[in-house]
Amino acid sequence: MSHTANGADLTQAAADDASRGLRIEGTHTLESGSYLFRLVERADTPDAGCISSPWWFQESTIRKILLKARDHCEYAGIALNNAACKQAREAAALSATWAGSGANYLLVGKIIAPVAFIWGAPKPVGLERENAPAATGLNTGATIESIECVPNPLCVQFYLPGMRDTRMASKCISPQGRFKFSHSPELAEGDIEGFLRKVKGAG
Repeated sequence: MSHTANGADLTQAAADDASRGLRIEGTHTLESGSYLFRLVERADTPDAGCISSPWWFQESTIRKILLKARDHCEYAGIALNNAACKQAREAAALSATWAGSGANYLLVGKIIAPVAFIWGAPKPVGLERENAPAATGLNTGATIESIECVPNPLCVQFYLPGMRDTRMASKCISPQGRFKFSHSPELAEGDIEGFLRKVKGAG
């Protein structure tokens, strides 16, 4: 993956870091023009801070999260825009113990330089021991104190090495905006495809 902007960052150390949050299934490349998505908590965090993270989702995963949320909403008799945040947080296994963790907004990023990534299903998160300061990804067979949430195994997550470096992140990802789930008229009508088109600037 030498042609990628972050190819030099695809190291064993990066794989070890990725394995803390996901079950690694492989590596691949995203070309310029692709879209990625992050679940973020706040609207006032600068774009540079939001994109400076290795953790991202592809569009098909966001679609799966929203489809499952819509099924829940139809059963519970509530509007999708009012439940998408909670459902997204659970599906992505975002712990309430992590600073700045949340899913009020969907951040859209456009790839502007080819990037390498590690991919896999998110691990369940919880406390490995009593009085642990924060939840962590849990390994099969590990002794644990408690489980906080179990993610949807179909919600494949991407880990982009090197993106914690703001210079590398800005070289590879152009922020396209963030969209609050609860304010979406498309989601209020259950229109997932309309919402996804809109956030990519096509609707």
